[in-house]
Amino acid sequence: MPAGAIHVLVQYLLLLTGLGLLTYLFLVLSRELRRAQQRQEKLSSAVEAWLARCEARLTEAETRITEFQDWAGTQHVGPALWQQSAINLNSRTQILRMHRRGERPEQIAAALSLPLNEVQLLLKIHHALQ
Repeated sequence: MPAGAIHVLVQYLLLLTGLGLLTYLFLVLSRELRRAQQRQEKLSSAVEAWLARCEARLTEAETRITEFQDWAGTQHVGPALWQQSAINLNSRTQILRMHRRGERPEQIAAALSLPLNEVQLLLKIHHALQ
């Protein structure tokens, strides 16, 4: 066989080998792409299910909040009342100082314009912690 024919034959063999490798890579990549799409679809449906559960829980929480607000409205209990009766740090200090001086809880509540039960509760807690 002449050298030129061998040279052409080697070129064709290399070309066929290259085409075979390209075909193999195409098939492998197609298979991997299908697998990735399947994984993405599973993940997407899992996320959608999770979002649906979150939306249901949020709706339930909103319903409960509305029910509580309705209940609180009928009980005449609201944030203004809670803020009004809350003992701040300054009041707490004054209550304890007056108690150390020997004043009774009734006198302390009247002097500071605070509810008697809150003054008594603070004093009980203070005594329990000592």
